[in-house]
Amino acid sequence: MALPAADAIHVDALVQLGLPLANGLIMLGIGMALGARDFREVALHPRALLAGLAGHYLLLPLLGFAVAALFHDAYELAVGFVLVAACPSASSSNALTWLARGNLALAVALTGISSVATLLTVPLLAGLALQVFAGQAQPVPLPAGRMVVQLVLLVMVPVLSGMAVRHWLPSVSRRLEPVLNRTGLALLLLLVGWILFGQRAALLPWIGTLAMSAAGMCLAALCGGWLLARCAGLERRDAVTIGLEVGVQNCMLALLIAVNVLGSVAMGMPAAVYGVLMYVLAFAYVLLARRHRAPAPE
Repeated sequence: MALPAADAIHVDALVQLGLPLANGLIMLGIGMALGARDFREVALHPRALLAGLAGHYLLLPLLGFAVAALFHDAYELAVGFVLVAACPSASSSNALTWLARGNLALAVALTGISSVATLLTVPLLAGLALQVFAGQAQPVPLPAGRMVVQLVLLVMVPVLSGMAVRHWLPSVSRRLEPVLNRTGLALLLLLVGWILFGQRAALLPWIGTLAMSAAGMCLAALCGGWLLARCAGLERRDAVTIGLEVGVQNCMLALLIAVNVLGSVAMGMPAAVYGVLMYVLAFAYVLLARRHRAPAPE
């Protein structure tokens, strides 16, 4: 079953403007949550950091390509799932880690590192996905140079700006960080709803498969991250954190790259569906973690 022709799926101007704005607000909020103290704390216990990075850059790509293989008849959707896997650690994973009583310093450090690493991982994994799933039937050139420039503007600039605000204006940073994250998330959810509504006719034949695949990928990432941490001998608090960091993806960035860089709304559909379902599963994960958390030390 193929997707509709390219002219049947257009990129709405509201989406083109709204996605970078939502991304900027969220990334600025991430920067305001980052400080040298967070990284020093994690550097003293590198095993947890290494386990989290293994989840991000080994487990997630494997999951992304495994799910993408289900969509061999629609390469746009296949590449979209790989894009989701290439954009780990949404800023909301930090808030969810706090709710789950996880290791917030570890969560912030992993989010910060992954924000920088996307400059490399996104072009590499997206290019590989395009080669694997579209290389023979319909080659699609990957604008790697443009993608790196866009990622610098969309990720590095707002994150570094947020860190500068935290350093020079800490009181302003404390007040603005939660506002920016909530506003960016609300705008993202509105845009996802707008995209899904606008593309409902094109998505209808795929929506059931997309939802099951996205939910399965998210659940595997949440549980896989937790198991990876436990196999590394980490305590429950760190395992809970790594599960959330691996399972809660930066779907907004994946959607933005698909629409504004690769020019394909269809490639952004897995990120849109994953982005909705992951909060349902992540909140269930948080509730389970809180119910079974270890007692606080006296």
